[in-house]
Amino acid sequence: MNLEGLETVIPEKFVRIDQRDLYVGDGIVAKLIRLHKGELGGQHSHPYVHLTIVAVGKVRLWKGNKTVGIYGAGSLLRIEANSIHSFLALEDSDLYCVHNEELASAIL
Repeated sequence: MNLEGLETVIPEKFVRIDQRDLYVGDGIVAKLIRLHKGELGGQHSHPYVHLTIVAVGKVRLWKGNKTVGIYGAGSLLRIEANSIHSFLALEDSDLYCVHNEELASAIL
């Protein structure tokens, strides 16, 4: 599938916060993470379950020091609570980390 020229579209009911790539609506927070090919999204964890959507590109996911897999555009990943995780962009990639707004107040 050729994704060249494809843009990520945000539903109108989501509101962009303070010019950051953070969108809030209906109790959901979606945070855009843009990684260039070869860039590593640093290891981190959250005290609650959340989802990551690979919108564009391809990434390798690690949980702790184990490679979980390689995921491309359209992949939906469930990240368990307190699971240390990170991503490596195998291509230029856009990821959306999707959190419950009440639980994710620290990223707002």
